[in-house]
Amino acid sequence: MRAIVLTGYGGVENFALAEVADPEPGPHDIRVQLRAASFNPIDYQIRRGGHESKLVSSPSLGRDFAGVVNKVGAAVTEWAVGDAVFGYSSSMGSNGTYAEQLCVPATIVGRVPASLTFAQAPALPVAGLTALAA
Repeated sequence: MRAIVLTGYGGVENFALAEVADPEPGPHDIRVQLRAASFNPIDYQIRRGGHESKLVSSPSLGRDFAGVVNKVGAAVTEWAVGDAVFGYSSSMGSNGTYAEQLCVPATIVGRVPASLTFAQAPALPVAGLTALAA
C-alpha cells in the first residue's frame, strides 16, 4: 500500500510517499481502507521531533480516520467487511492514518453516522471531544 512516511524530524520536506507492506489484522482487529484522515497539532509536534515522537512506532503519522472495513480478525463479530467506520487510532493502530489502510482494535471505532461524509467524520474524535470538554 502507499503511505506518506516521515523520513526525519523537522519540516514538511521530511514527508515522502512510500510503498509499505499491507497491515494484517490480529484476531481482535479490523483493517480499514481509509477514505479520509484529519490533521491535528500532535502530528506536526511529532514531525518536529517533540516528546510524543518517542512513542510513535510507525513512520506514518495521523490518528483520526474514516473508511470502510475490508478485513476482520477471527474474533471480531461486531463489524463486517463493507461497514463504514471512523475513529482515533492513537498508538493503537498498525500505522498512522496517512496511508491507504490501517489496522485497529475493533473496539475503538464507531459507525460513520448517515448524516456525515467520510471527509467530515475524522473531525469528530480529537476536535469533537476537545469541543465537548471545553
